[in-house]
Amino acid sequence: MGAAKSALLKRLREDGASSPGIDPWEEKKKAWIADVNELFRTIQGWLVDLSEEKLIEIETKEIELREQDLGPYNVHSLEIRTRTRHPRTVMVLPRGLQIIGVVGTNPSDRARKSPAAGRIDLVCGASRTILLRARKGAKTSWEIVRSGGNTIALDEEAFIATLNELIE
Repeated sequence: MGAAKSALLKRLREDGASSPGIDPWEEKKKAWIADVNELFRTIQGWLVDLSEEKLIEIETKEIELREQDLGPYNVHSLEIRTRTRHPRTVMVLPRGLQIIGVVGTNPSDRARKSPAAGRIDLVCGASRTILLRARKGAKTSWEIVRSGGNTIALDEEAFIATLNELIE
């Protein structure tokens, strides 16, 4: 057996022995799906008054994502439809847990710079806005990627402003 194969075999055996029966990717996937569901409940809460006035309709759907290391899995998406003379539909689509990007790209905010741990796209026609998920321990936060790559924290005001921009 060659040295490269021996090194690979050793590494695989050590990795397998370090966490028998526990798949770390499965745990990350469960946390991602739970965070997406919690975000969607929050968004629906922010829009409840518009929904009650029949100005918008919100529908939850299930989509399938496929990611390396995670395989195929189901996750919720949202459709937010305006009920106006010029109806618009904003799709809130999880894109994946494993994405390329960083949260807190603002140069003056270096302390918040960390790898993104999930992405959701808000899409209306040709317009798109990206939400990035960050995890610090068990705490999750979401940020909106603005033009120029700067990010702002996702809160009700920022989400409503983004929704308004998308449906213009």
